[in-house]
Amino acid sequence: MDLGDAFDRALEAIGHEHRRQLLLALLDDPEPGSDTPLKAESVLGGTGSPSDEQSMQVLLAHVHLPKLESMGYIERGTERDAIHRGPNWDEVEPLLVLLRDHGDTLPSNWVSRRASD
Repeated sequence: MDLGDAFDRALEAIGHEHRRQLLLALLDDPEPGSDTPLKAESVLGGTGSPSDEQSMQVLLAHVHLPKLESMGYIERGTERDAIHRGPNWDEVEPLLVLLRDHGDTLPSNWVSRRASD
């Protein structure tokens, strides 16, 4: 894959707010190789009503996590929404670092802050 294709794929991956939040959470994961996976639902949870939560879980399970996994940016653990960095992580990481490090100068909707931040 050439550099232009990798950049386009990385932009596609961060093109949706939920995928961006998940990838930024993995970037900030203090132990990326640990046996304790990041829980996707905990990164995005608590955003609204029970029906909103259910819709988000369906989108995670059937859209966002499979997309990121097929791109190789994440690997899914044995638990339902457990994720780790995938084999192509280095392809998206530089873009995530830019977003994280310059989040205070970017439009607020570009880099969503997790509730724990």
